[in-house]
Amino acid sequence: MSHWFHRNVLKATAHSTFETKMIAQDCEALKVCSDLKASRYRLLELLPDPRNSSASVESALDLYLALLNGLVTAPQGGPSKLRHNFLFKWTHSLLGNTPQRQQDTVFEAANIICNVAIWFMKHAAMIAVKDDIDMEEAKEVHKSLRRAAGMFRLVQKELVPHLSEKPMVGGDLDPRVTTAYFHQCTAEAQEVTVARAIELKHNASLISALANETSKLFGDAAGSLLSIEGAERWRKYLQLKSVFYQAYAYSYCGDNLLSLDQCGAAIRALQESQTCYAQAEELCKEYRKVKGLGPKARPETHPFFKRLSPIVRITLEKCERENGFIYHQKVPVDPPELELKATYGLVSPEEFVLPPTSPLWTPVVYAALDQVKSDPKDPANSSAAAKVEGDLTPVSEVPLPQSGQEPKNESGCVLQTLAMGTRLTKMFNQEVQRDKMTGLDPEQLNILRSMWVVIDLELDMHSRIIFRRFFQEHPGYLRFFRALTHTPSSRVDIDSVCRDHFKAILTCLGKMLHCVANRTPIELRGHIEHVALVHSRIDLTLQDFLLFRDVLTNYLCGEVPQSRYQLTRQVWTSFLTSLFQNIFLRIGEIHRLEQQHVEFITEDEPWLHCKAPHNFSREVANNWYWSHRKKFWQVGPERRLTD
Repeated sequence: MSHWFHRNVLKATAHSTFETKMIAQDCEALKVCSDLKASRYRLLELLPDPRNSSASVESALDLYLALLNGLVTAPQGGPSKLRHNFLFKWTHSLLGNTPQRQQDTVFEAANIICNVAIWFMKHAAMIAVKDDIDMEEAKEVHKSLRRAAGMFRLVQKELVPHLSEKPMVGGDLDPRVTTAYFHQCTAEAQEVTVARAIELKHNASLISALANETSKLFGDAAGSLLSIEGAERWRKYLQLKSVFYQAYAYSYCGDNLLSLDQCGAAIRALQESQTCYAQAEELCKEYRKVKGLGPKARPETHPFFKRLSPIVRITLEKCERENGFIYHQKVPVDPPELELKATYGLVSPEEFVLPPTSPLWTPVVYAALDQVKSDPKDPANSSAAAKVEGDLTPVSEVPLPQSGQEPKNESGCVLQTLAMGTRLTKMFNQEVQRDKMTGLDPEQLNILRSMWVVIDLELDMHSRIIFRRFFQEHPGYLRFFRALTHTPSSRVDIDSVCRDHFKAILTCLGKMLHCVANRTPIELRGHIEHVALVHSRIDLTLQDFLLFRDVLTNYLCGEVPQSRYQLTRQVWTSFLTSLFQNIFLRIGEIHRLEQQHVEFITEDEPWLHCKAPHNFSREVANNWYWSHRKKFWQVGPERRLTD
């Protein structure tokens, strides 16, 4: 099935470090700045690929906006002193690669939401291009387009009026452009409803009214772009869709009039349908000739487009034949009036609400960050300065796939499967492949992996915060660290050796998570064996591991990007529990193997040819034990816990 939807390019942006002056050094304030950088990076990393799940993109957007809100609104309420601290650069989908620069956080929020809305449009098109769409995928198309419409409405109504500067003419924040995007998303979502009504053979008058409403939405979108330079190709697409659905509306209007024995009016409606269809074909040719950014749609090759013409021709011939033999009615000069409003089936945008400010924005964090004194309206931030500085690199987008297979249904549109409940059996028959050790499915593991990306970006800082909290909640565990025996729990990250150890623990945990997600059990067993060996002489119980699991889970679910998946905490708990249980079982096996060769540790002379050190400290013993484990156990590397 060839492309049915026109899509503009994604907006490009420059990297933002969120580095700013501080009144007082505060670890939590540094963490907020680091999380802003990491969450923005994670969100922008997802957008070039429309195949990513909508849940992961929504989660990343919510996290970033929650952190960004702290730069707009102060913790106690009122405007934030930090709103103009950072300079943001964004291109616009119709204006090429020269960025617009503004030192305004509201400008950043509006642009990032617009970019995510464009991603939802591309995500819907990616699903719609498939040959065989089940009911859930058709619903995803419908929901994604409604979601995008809600985002454009929020930008237009709530963010653009509060910008510190006027929107750039022809830019994505220009009210005419946001209006066009809003109407396009709503109209395309309603296309799904029209196809469904046709497939279910609803009343012809209802289909005609729905098609007419869809035509008006596309027409309103095209009208918004009349005075916008650079939008010619986009406008042609919207015009041809408007005329095409007008043809559909008159076609079903003719069917309805014929059923009411108004044959003369039915003939005139079908003639008008043919006229509109011919106009749509001409607009398709004009659309192909107009230059513009992004890939071109090919609606004239789509079965939904091609099947209308012969249907109208056959129905018109039937009406003319019956009018000559039976009705003998006069054909009106003017076409009949179409239904102004459908009785039901109209699409409304899905409301998008800005998330609440992140709880990381405490009064202490806010007070620690200093206000930048530079003027946001400085000429250095102007469009002229942007041109001097140079263009941004366009976003390297994953192209949408194509298929030549035609749908085998009445409407010619695969999205009609919203109504086909028989395909639900396909969903239930598909087996979900769960990880054997954790019992988690691939989607759940991807949620954990996406959350870990943020940890990995600032691993040293996160490891220090996690272990500081762990020792504050459980100070008795300080005894396992010689350098921390007399150190307060709030200052455990002073010792560099301990800091490296904290970081190494999280590094190993991240490797084990990737092994589970990537299904590499041999590599995973190697990491489990290493952790078990290192901890085999510390006399830890399973409860000790589970206490660390609880602290880690609370931190990850409280301060790291989360998915909308409501069981995120349970997923982390399940993963860490199964992982620590396997490590603890491996430690028990190590102890059983030790009991078979007690003389190895108690006698001065080594067993076989391994010389045991006389100064048998814990650290030295661990290192020596690791380097001589094969000779000590008398087993090869293939001996593993799960064997």
